[in-house]
Amino acid sequence: MPKIHLHSLRHTHASLLINSNITAKVISDRLGHNTAKTTLDTYSHVFAENEVKAMQAIDMVLFHTTENDTEKDVPHCTPLRIAK
Repeated sequence: MPKIHLHSLRHTHASLLINSNITAKVISDRLGHNTAKTTLDTYSHVFAENEVKAMQAIDMVLFHTTENDTEKDVPHCTPLRIAK
């Protein structure tokens, strides 16, 4: 069985919560951080991955793209036309 460190479990715990869309405040409380800012600073790379997923989700809704599109990692920049 591989040797697993407590810190690795803590990081995995935080990452799973972030990927489950749990708020930074709740995660901060669970990890014992003084502020949500500490959590956001420590796990910013995980939150950034979720930001890309959010952009892709909006892209799929607004522009009817699919996950299989070749430019799925590049959000569309087509502005929305607002009717007058």
